[in-house]
Amino acid sequence: MKKLILGIFLSLGFISISYAEELDLISLATHGKLNENSLGVRVLNDEEMRKVVGGAYLSGRIPKDYGIVSNFGQNIYYTAYYEVELDARDSPYFNLGSNYYAAVATTYDFRTNRITTEVVKINNNNSSDVKTINFQNNVISKIKNFNQVRDWIKSDKSNIKYFR
Repeated sequence: MKKLILGIFLSLGFISISYAEELDLISLATHGKLNENSLGVRVLNDEEMRKVVGGAYLSGRIPKDYGIVSNFGQNIYYTAYYEVELDARDSPYFNLGSNYYAAVATTYDFRTNRITTEVVKINNNNSSDVKTINFQNNVISKIKNFNQVRDWIKSDKSNIKYFR
């Protein structure tokens, strides 16, 4: 009997996921007072969506960072997580959940002088719980000052006390 009930719930879950694109977020957000067919509401095309300016930005605050040094004392790389401040309109793009905040993981490789970036979410209660956010290009486009991390990492890497 338990397997039958579990099977039914799993089936319903998969069915609801398949209809997720048909979910009317406007109706959900306004508790049914408005929907996508309400007067003055329209669906944006791809070109219009690209022009939408979000309110997400990098604060410059580093809640977490670390560096790796070789056995010979040579700096290998340094990673800093720059916190992303979100506007309520941008939160759905980041899909954080209640216990996570967004950050840009920026790594400076001392051997190649190469900088890599990735948008991640970090657990508020366990900072070692770091997960990559899906759809990186869409999320990056929502962060107004994303390119500043390249300048920040160049100066921040020299301020770490255990690097030479």
